[in-house]
Amino acid sequence: MITPKLGFLSVTCPTHKEAINENGENWVDYGYQKQAMFVCMKPEKWNKARKFAVVRELKPEENRKQLSLLESSDYTHAMYVTNTTWELSDTVKFYEKRENCENYIKETKYDMNIGSLKMKSFWANEAFFQIMMLVYNIFLLFKMDRVSASEYRQWILTFRLKYVFVAGKIIKTAKQMILKLLEGYPYKKVFG
Repeated sequence: MITPKLGFLSVTCPTHKEAINENGENWVDYGYQKQAMFVCMKPEKWNKARKFAVVRELKPEENRKQLSLLESSDYTHAMYVTNTTWELSDTVKFYEKRENCENYIKETKYDMNIGSLKMKSFWANEAFFQIMMLVYNIFLLFKMDRVSASEYRQWILTFRLKYVFVAGKIIKTAKQMILKLLEGYPYKKVFG
């Protein structure tokens, strides 16, 4: 059961008839070990009530704590403020996709330094930005094709430290070029 805390008041929400959820027990199963529901709340400093889509996901067994100050420490929660009149599952899918896009933007901003284009010409900045986005998309395709699923979530900076900054030696023969890596290098299979 979700209990509104930190200045949130449970109120009737006029924007969606299913959003009225006073007992907090109306969780709808959504995906594997996920549940969702609509809740209407009015934060103290807001002038009207808003509809929230609340998603909770059961944590893996090893991450659950026996003692906790929080009421539902076995779950991770996400809350999305919305004004849509969509079904609950459609609303949650839409905001989860958007949340993932925000992670891509953050990755390009911090790991590829997209946020600080310092050329004087607008068109030069635009061209540089487009090239960087092309490089980022090629990088994502490379990760999908060559990296294991457990390492796919790595950001560019981590990827660069593990796979790009590698001690190696290029050997040219008559027919080909060979990259020889350090024998004890743990990620050698990615290049093979």
